[in-house]
Amino acid sequence: DGIRDYKVTGVQTCALPICEPLNTEQALLMTPAACSLGAVGERAVPQILAVIGEPPMPDLVETPEDPKSSARVHAFKALARTQTANAEVPHVIINTLATQDTNWKHLRGPAAEAAGILKIHEAVPALIAVLEDKTDKNIDERTRLDVILALGELRDPRAIKPLLAYIGKNWTTQIGRAHV
Repeated sequence: DGIRDYKVTGVQTCALPICEPLNTEQALLMTPAACSLGAVGERAVPQILAVIGEPPMPDLVETPEDPKSSARVHAFKALARTQTANAEVPHVIINTLATQDTNWKHLRGPAAEAAGILKIHEAVPALIAVLEDKTDKNIDERTRLDVILALGELRDPRAIKPLLAYIGKNWTTQIGRAHV
């Protein structure tokens, strides 16, 4: 009811209780809260961005463990569901993709997914950088898949060569493994 009332009346207080599970570590409630926030749409974007916050400065590689880690993952999913990108959204997505902070690196996959869904073309260089990074042990195959899918959603010509290089490298590796 709160979401329906919020969409009709635009009363901001209806969205705030939905954000509450994202601000805590109530894992069971995070996914439904993220879905509900996404359903609210454009008006929920400021609250979602408040949950995500800003990655630490690039020179801060080690920071204390992030108590809002799960909430941030779900907030990125909610952001994508809103189908809305205000002026702050590209900045948050690009900074998340570029962060070197160990507590934020796992957010690159959800940030990439949001970039693709929201058509954040400014994120293409950061997405390519994640795809091409061979030194970062925190970039797993799931993150690379999210980046690849985002680049496909964006249909940006700048992604063609990096994607072909990635496919060629991995195709050769897979063929090599098959012959062993």
